[in-house]
Amino acid sequence: MKKLSEFLSSKAVKVVICIIAAIIVIGLAFSAGFIASRKRSGMAFCQNKNYSQTFNNKMMNSPRGGLNNSGRLNGGTMGQNGMQRNAGISGKITKMNVNSITVQGQNGVESIFTVTAQTSIKNTQGSIKISDLKIGDNVTIMSLPNSNGTAEARSINVTTATNGQ
Repeated sequence: MKKLSEFLSSKAVKVVICIIAAIIVIGLAFSAGFIASRKRSGMAFCQNKNYSQTFNNKMMNSPRGGLNNSGRLNGGTMGQNGMQRNAGISGKITKMNVNSITVQGQNGVESIFTVTAQTSIKNTQGSIKISDLKIGDNVTIMSLPNSNGTAEARSINVTTATNGQ
């Protein structure tokens, strides 16, 4: 018994116990960090998935969906989760009439938008009328698909030219 007590009180045993305790503490800290990073990466994955569904699947002028040259939506008006998709485009007005506007996007594709009484039209000074717009104006349009499958402009903002456009 005396030898066991001497052995346990020796300096070598105390050093080994301290090393084992340090390894356990380091292991617990590593595990906690690993678990936290897995949760964070899971949240980032969900956010990325939601972003992709919202902005890539039915984005205007996208090869995957959006508006075709006649202003109709390719691939229907609903996304994977059954919600209607907002779509936006920036470009120059190429054609206009009383209830529609055609915009050539920065990628060169033309899109047609229905303009209604509910469409908000603004420039840097404030609200304006559709009659104040002219061919060649740079605009940013936010739209939603309407019941007949065409894009209905919700807001039209006259912008300043960017990148030489």
